[in-house]
Amino acid sequence: MRDSEKETLRQLQKGSVQAFDELYVHYYPKAEKFAVSILKEKAVAEDIVQNVFTRLWERRSESNSIKSFSSYLFISTRNAIYDWLSKKSVKFEMPGNIDNYRELIGGDLSKEVEAADLMMMIEIALTIMPKRRSEAFLLSRKEGMTYSEIAKKLGISQKTVEYHISQALQDLKKVIQAIVLFFI
Repeated sequence: MRDSEKETLRQLQKGSVQAFDELYVHYYPKAEKFAVSILKEKAVAEDIVQNVFTRLWERRSESNSIKSFSSYLFISTRNAIYDWLSKKSVKFEMPGNIDNYRELIGGDLSKEVEAADLMMMIEIALTIMPKRRSEAFLLSRKEGMTYSEIAKKLGISQKTVEYHISQALQDLKKVIQAIVLFFI
């Protein structure tokens, strides 16, 4: 964490409105973009991020324990999105098990956490996509079916399958870009 950010967090802990404003102005747009990329509803994303910052202010006395503000904000926003989705009865589960990814990430715990977070965000994005889009994508990527096989199974044209998968990939790319931008 930059020294200036550490100082801003120290000032926040003391109740500085100016310190809070600095963090809000700098990080709110990133958090909102991230939430919109997942939820696809700007108003809901704005409410969620606003609530995250409200909780930060309410718990400002605990801000000295924050090691990385961008990580703290990402996790807080992610958790708030999960909470909102669970209240809306949108069910999601992580595809596969993180153990399946251990070989790829070399057993590094921080990378395991990042991989688990990414997989959960992808699952949320798939859950929020239109049903046909997520079905086509999962049949292609998870089941290994060809576009022709998917078209037959879903009773749609192969061009429609191509469109759905293309759109799903664009949606997932936006989610990943939002996550990456969050930490820049």
